[in-house]
Amino acid sequence: MNFLEKIKYLCKDKETTVATKADDMTDLLLAVLSDYGTACVSLSYYAKKLGYEYPETVDIGGWLKMPILVLKPTLGDIVVFGKDKPTNVGIFISRADGLVYALEVNNGIELKVFPLELILGYRKLHKTDTDEN
Repeated sequence: MNFLEKIKYLCKDKETTVATKADDMTDLLLAVLSDYGTACVSLSYYAKKLGYEYPETVDIGGWLKMPILVLKPTLGDIVVFGKDKPTNVGIFISRADGLVYALEVNNGIELKVFPLELILGYRKLHKTDTDEN
């Protein structure tokens, strides 16, 4: 199964995840997937490129300060992981069997699996009013 097929598989309806098909993928997720294999990228880069709000700090914890808190994430939401402090940020793909699947977009693009107890929070991004793309 190739990378995109894995993503589509994980987008099937599971547990509380409401994303059900690849057509539900956000433009943010699609942009990241189209660059699959890029060696050094960041989620902030893609957010800025596509006109979404993003934290203006290099600290991963900045993602937890984004204003739209999400309790039930859907495909394309931001997920922040860590034990005592934020260490990873990614794009939410799916949740099943006590695990969260996300695209980590910090040191390249990689599909990662994290246990629920490492979730520090979910955020939803919205488009900004500025046209800086």
